[in-house]
Amino acid sequence: MKRVNLTLILLLIVFSIACAQSKTDTELNWYTNLEEAKKVALNENKTIFIHFTGSDWCQWCWKLDEEVFEKPAFKDYARDNLVLVKLDFPQKTQQSEEVKKYNRNLAQKYQIRGFPTIQLLTAEGEAIEQTGYREGGAEKYVQHLQNILAKHSGNYNLFQHADFTLKDLHGNSVTLSELDKFIVLDFWATWCDPCKAEIPLLQEIYEKYKEQDLIVVGVSTESVEKQQEFFQQLKENGTEVTYLRLVDSDMAVTREYGIRSIPTTFFIDEDGNIIHQEKGFVPQSATKFENIIENNL
Repeated sequence: MKRVNLTLILLLIVFSIACAQSKTDTELNWYTNLEEAKKVALNENKTIFIHFTGSDWCQWCWKLDEEVFEKPAFKDYARDNLVLVKLDFPQKTQQSEEVKKYNRNLAQKYQIRGFPTIQLLTAEGEAIEQTGYREGGAEKYVQHLQNILAKHSGNYNLFQHADFTLKDLHGNSVTLSELDKFIVLDFWATWCDPCKAEIPLLQEIYEKYKEQDLIVVGVSTESVEKQQEFFQQLKENGTEVTYLRLVDSDMAVTREYGIRSIPTTFFIDEDGNIIHQEKGFVPQSATKFENIIENNL
């Protein structure tokens, strides 16, 4: 009887060790220090994935954890491709002042506006793009990350992966891939001052290059009425806009393209390849835009 009990005890110990090892193997390693993560990313040539979260109060953060981070599809992808960093902003959990300051400084550096926010960086620390919670589960989230990184690397074809059809201000359906031109695609809004400063340049570009098969396309989530009122005011002030303007009323295209700041402007060749992506607008952008077009049209 003693031998049987001893055997059972040994089996339980072995089973417990195996379970513990299995759990360790499936858990992801989240760094809390970006500098340490950069060293690992450089050594392993991986993308840095920073998760800005509010772990004890943010419900969307919990959904992202449950629906994505805890699933095998994300864990498998993360182990092979990402160095994970978690920067927490709890309301109840105690943190040292040093940690609070460190996390706050990084949130300011990357202009974090809400939680959860995911900031992707190259192994060298160059900002790639921000994203956040997305419906659809781990498999779709991994595909979303792959698309972002493909766009950044220049190996992303919009017509294959992110084609869309929207209506213009006159109710006509427009499909991006059917334009068959060099496209300047601008995400903007009527309330955005840099967007408003960019519009005269976009109109000038359209007038200058439209005979060379270039088209400018503006995309806004605002209503037809709101946009028409805005462009009528521009016309009365001396700027008539004649390039194509589309309405993304349900924000589906804006989300698909990962737009988190405006204006964001894409330069796309006739085959659907992204030549350049510009975030924001300053007067010096005009020369850059001209050079991009001249070199690729």
